[in-house]
Amino acid sequence: MSTKKVSPQSSYTAESIKIFEGVKAVQQRPAMYLGSTDEDGFHHLVWEIIDNALDEYLAGYCKKIKVTLKSPNIIIIEDDGRGIPPGIHSKTKVSTIETVFTYLHAGGKFDAQTYQVSGGLHGVGSTVVNAMSRYLKAEVFRGKEKYTVTFTNGLRDGDGLITSENTERKKSGTRIEFSPNLEMFDDYYEFKAEKITKRLKQTSFINEKIRLEFHNKITDESETFYHENGIQEYLMELVTPSMLLNQHKTAIFGIAEKEKTTLKFIFRYVNQYNFQKIHSFCNNIQTSEGGTHEKGFRMAICNVTKKLMKKFNFYNDLKEPLESVDILQGLLAIIVVLHPDPKFAGQTKTKLVNSETAPLIYKITANLYEKFLLENPQERQLIFRKIISSLQMRVAISRKIQEIREKDKFFETSTLPGKLADCSITEPADRELFIVEGDSAGGSAKLGRDRRFQAILPLKGKIINSEKATQTRLFNNQEVNDLVISLGFSLKGERINQILEKQNNQMMPIPIIEEPSTSTNTEENTKTEEENKNEEMALLLKKLRYHKVIIMTDADVDGSHIAVLLLTFLYRFFPELLENKFVYLAQPPLFKLKVGKKSTYFYDEADLKKHLESVTSKYEIQRYKGLGEMNPGQLWETTMNPENRILKQIEVDDVESTLAIFQLLMGKEVEGRKKFIVDNALFVSDLDV
Repeated sequence: MSTKKVSPQSSYTAESIKIFEGVKAVQQRPAMYLGSTDEDGFHHLVWEIIDNALDEYLAGYCKKIKVTLKSPNIIIIEDDGRGIPPGIHSKTKVSTIETVFTYLHAGGKFDAQTYQVSGGLHGVGSTVVNAMSRYLKAEVFRGKEKYTVTFTNGLRDGDGLITSENTERKKSGTRIEFSPNLEMFDDYYEFKAEKITKRLKQTSFINEKIRLEFHNKITDESETFYHENGIQEYLMELVTPSMLLNQHKTAIFGIAEKEKTTLKFIFRYVNQYNFQKIHSFCNNIQTSEGGTHEKGFRMAICNVTKKLMKKFNFYNDLKEPLESVDILQGLLAIIVVLHPDPKFAGQTKTKLVNSETAPLIYKITANLYEKFLLENPQERQLIFRKIISSLQMRVAISRKIQEIREKDKFFETSTLPGKLADCSITEPADRELFIVEGDSAGGSAKLGRDRRFQAILPLKGKIINSEKATQTRLFNNQEVNDLVISLGFSLKGERINQILEKQNNQMMPIPIIEEPSTSTNTEENTKTEEENKNEEMALLLKKLRYHKVIIMTDADVDGSHIAVLLLTFLYRFFPELLENKFVYLAQPPLFKLKVGKKSTYFYDEADLKKHLESVTSKYEIQRYKGLGEMNPGQLWETTMNPENRILKQIEVDDVESTLAIFQLLMGKEVEGRKKFIVDNALFVSDLDV
């Protein structure tokens, strides 16, 4: 490590210390407060205001929340709660409404008398939304009065609070209208109705008997979400008839309060092996990375199961040691925790880290689950048999892996395949791999490419369907092996285990212990899932040979099928590539229009028709259906040249729905796929694309 002295002109003095308060602090480092400045961060502004309204519901004062999409960049959230207090704040000397939108850590979340439980950013959320908005209008309705404060770029307009008559005499609550400052985000974003309605629907499930309305002024559509039985209805939404364990009709539901913490849970076992999913929430915040509440829940399920399997002599059927991974296989659960003082890892609260929560949730879950199993002998029998079946499946797969290792000499080598035409640049960030359909197109691509940074891997025919194929067939498939090795990986011993772990929904075995510790000196309390993912990604980047993986197939049905098969394989076995946006689809042109000696390429039929309206002379149109129809120069000019080409970057916006659609369309279950085709047949406008 080298050191460098700073010149006297840039010395480190008291003036070097910059102080930013309120909205200025957020605007200087927005990602630190919002989590990110991408599309997720853009929508997170909406979630923060909704969470504030939900806190009024949790406090018992709100029955309805209404969200109105006024335009692509303007949204309104209103509730019928108590309304933000309008009076002058003793410390800030401005109205309390202005205070909560301009001062960090100002809010009722810190007063246990006001909110016993709450989500939000602990007094930061409203300020962050205002700081990130070019315009925000806050209206509060209390009794006969209406109070209004407007802000521009985070700063108050005019004199501040405006008081007027509340024309809706019975109305109380808060109405927030805002438009994000697009300059503070990574790209131009618009509010997505589908994303908002999905959030509202999920929120209505975990908060029974609250009415959530969504009004889309752009399309003039409305939708209302309301559920009497909350998470019990939510679980029914998550399962299909084919997933139900034979005769296991009863879901295990429990609700209890202990030490000012309330737990609601519901779960059941489903008839799937590579599956385990826990949807967890704390104070209306979805903890997508889990945390101590999930840890306590899992441990309780494992320990109660092991205890009662011994009690009822099920251990006599076991020829191999029972592991937690066996007990948790096929588990689908929803757990909702209301905590008076939640602590989250990171500003966006995706992981709960309260150390006392694990043993607390453990005790509640263990008591309720043991009671259920003792009182329902038939259900107990079915669940225990399912667990034994999972153990047997795990052992069988482990043995099959060992057989593959011993029999297939391929796993002992990682030599680059001969069909790969590699590039000369060695820096992975600058290298591109084109996965090309067929030898003919592969030949054109090899001749037309820029050899410095573009590598070509031609694949023969349709790659195996990794959603259906057995492990043995998949690992022995030559096209799969060529692709994996070209990327910089191999299917040697450890990678097989990693692949199986990925297929098992990234589930790691949890040691069965008597009871979770309350000690705070644990890495789980300090190390977030995001940090673990970053470490895994760093290891992946060391091996990955290309940071652009481009699927280039024919512009027809077969080409689309091959692209989907490749995406299925990459998502199943190397999801990091898609999650980090390394995967692209090349867009070869569909048409070549020749007018005289001039040729123009079109990627869309509508664009071609529009262009033809202005063409008065004779012309010729060529419809491309295969990459092989283009000569190397044309392929380079239209599809591979970074100056002209169109690439579609593949993103995974919703992991659960992505997994579900892959299972539905590419998996073994035929009935679900048939239904999908029938339901969507009318939306197909052109099968030959």
